[in-house]
Amino acid sequence: MVLEGVLEEIRETLAAGGRVELRGFGVFQLATRKARPARNPRSGEEVWLPERQVAVFKAAEKMKRQIDNG
Repeated sequence: MVLEGVLEEIRETLAAGGRVELRGFGVFQLATRKARPARNPRSGEEVWLPERQVAVFKAAEKMKRQIDNG
């Protein structure tokens, strides 16, 4: 399926540290989350989450306007 191929390309590009822009739709890129303390919900014990990379999506202005106008 074509969509599966596109999604695989996006995943591969992000894994390589790249950025994917789909004009009129938005941008997929990596962001760094800082290390931070968290709490284990079962035990209540405080744990430390290390710094990590996460994929983020930012919608294009054209898409935002189209959604707002219904």
